[in-house]
Amino acid sequence: MNIALTAVAGLGLALTVTTNAAAGTKWSYNDGDTVVRAISGNSVIGQLSDGSSYCEYHDPNSAVFGRDFEVYAGNWGVRNNYICYWYPGAGEDCQRARVQGNRVTFLDASNGWMVAQGTIVQGNVCS
Repeated sequence: MNIALTAVAGLGLALTVTTNAAAGTKWSYNDGDTVVRAISGNSVIGQLSDGSSYCEYHDPNSAVFGRDFEVYAGNWGVRNNYICYWYPGAGEDCQRARVQGNRVTFLDASNGWMVAQGTIVQGNVCS
């Protein structure tokens, strides 16, 4: 059973909290507009769920440039409050995001597990 509650949190951030009663887990995420305001034109420096490091720049014109164990590029955008990525040779990858100050956590769209987390840094510091 899933229960969803939408509320407006301080600082104008819209936050949705979802509880999975069967599993007893709880996670939260922001609406797409909040995510765009936080990361567009900025870099995210952090760790993937496996502990490896990454840096990703979200260009305001929908391009994404990053590096983890390799340098990569693609496109990003928000659809139905999901942040979605498209990379050459790969399918669409959509996630939920939770923004808290200068921190962002990306959550798997299907199960809510953490995919990546990091610090939002102004501008492109990844190239």
